[in-house]
Amino acid sequence: MGLWILGILLLLLVLLMLLRLGAEVSFGPQLCVQVRVGPGRLQILPRQEKEKKPAPEKQPQKSAPEQKPAKPPKPGFVLADVRPEIPVLLEALKRALGKTRRRLLVRPFVLSLTIGGTDPAAVGETYGRANGLVWQVMPQLERLVRMPDPYVHLDCDFTGGPTRAEGQIGVSLRIWDLLVIGMTLAVPALGCLKRMKKRRTERLAQENQKNSTTMADGTAAAVRKDVTDGNESEK
Repeated sequence: MGLWILGILLLLLVLLMLLRLGAEVSFGPQLCVQVRVGPGRLQILPRQEKEKKPAPEKQPQKSAPEQKPAKPPKPGFVLADVRPEIPVLLEALKRALGKTRRRLLVRPFVLSLTIGGTDPAAVGETYGRANGLVWQVMPQLERLVRMPDPYVHLDCDFTGGPTRAEGQIGVSLRIWDLLVIGMTLAVPALGCLKRMKKRRTERLAQENQKNSTTMADGTAAAVRKDVTDGNESEK
């Protein structure tokens, strides 16, 4: 009986690892997000409106407790903290996707990007960079994942309109592959986060030192001005 129970549990575990998870995102005029678990679908955005229940009668308000002073928010990361780690994360992601042996499915992949602006030279330069990035990234993606019939369209708008992006992207993979990707990315991601925190600490220390120096110079200048004004008044 114990072996039967163990065998059933192992079978359930294998079936769970083979279950496919997926997500599909449509963006443009409206953002729509759907999540798939096996054959089931769940719509995350836009949220379906629920029937409004009648509001309960208001109770007499009690004296509000004393509020503690809010703690100042922690400073976040800036692009200078993150930029050096982007190649490391991309290389780690490439290794993780390589271990899935193209079992990750990307379908559909439809992207339409219109680059707008008032300066034709800047629009053309941005268009060239985006085009080069697409030609660099797409072959790598098609080598690492299954991506049947991807469609990417780039265009320019020289009339001064804003940059617009529309498309539909769906991703699905097995739970086992998701665990493999997570375990492969865990150590490099933690290392990147540690280095990013170190850069942020050094940057904040430099900014505080610069602000302290500026304040000290301002105070010294004010003191010298007061002394000069006092001497002139005595004369």
